[in-house]
Amino acid sequence: MVDARSLAISVTSIALAIPRRNGYENPMLNTVIHGTPTDLPPVLIAPGLFGSARNWGAIAKRLSDTREVRAVDMRNHGESPWAPLHDYPSMADDLAQVLEVPSDVIGHSMGGKAAMVLALLRPELARRIFSVHDRLFLHWVF
Repeated sequence: MVDARSLAISVTSIALAIPRRNGYENPMLNTVIHGTPTDLPPVLIAPGLFGSARNWGAIAKRLSDTREVRAVDMRNHGESPWAPLHDYPSMADDLAQVLEVPSDVIGHSMGGKAAMVLALLRPELARRIFSVHDRLFLHWVF
């Protein structure tokens, strides 16, 4: 017969033996999927520092008329796991885990930089990168 204490120690030992990726146990980003797969490559949307998958809902729905669109909450944002490590190689690795096939990636600000690092580290997954940054817009407005 196994008592609760020894069972807890066994479960803890097993959990500690599981490799942790990028500082947290569940590496998958919260992902909102719009549309269905088609012959066109899917689109991945990576929001910026103060953004989330929900912020891109209208654009994702519009793009999903012709292809599958995946919008994510970046690490330490929204419903995605929180981790002590928050750097671009880790965020690029997070994006790679969401992609199942080569995809077009739209990234805004921080998400754009993570998308560019994804293209450098995993070029087989990033077909095209569209990086949107606010500074260009603000330059034109002011």
